[in-house]
Amino acid sequence: MNVYCPRPLALSTCKMVLSMRQIASLLFFLVTPQIANAVVPPSYLSVAQFRYCLQQKDMGNYSVWCVPPTRATRCPKHSWQQLQALRESGELGGCKGV
Repeated sequence: MNVYCPRPLALSTCKMVLSMRQIASLLFFLVTPQIANAVVPPSYLSVAQFRYCLQQKDMGNYSVWCVPPTRATRCPKHSWQQLQALRESGELGGCKGV
């Protein structure tokens, strides 16, 4: 950062000159906390009746939703197709050892 003052001791007329790297660093520190707080809900929550299609897998201290190998009778076909697409894209895991 360079500070330019046209007259000695005239601080009110001083200008700060920032490099592009310094500006980018400043913006990074201002914007990053807002991005970190923007949590996006999982995609499967928008699938109709996902609870009839998925199973919960116990992970010890928490549990996760996972896609079983076969569609349950109560699971709508359209919902199953959407959940299979999420599994294939890696957004939702398959059930192993449930």
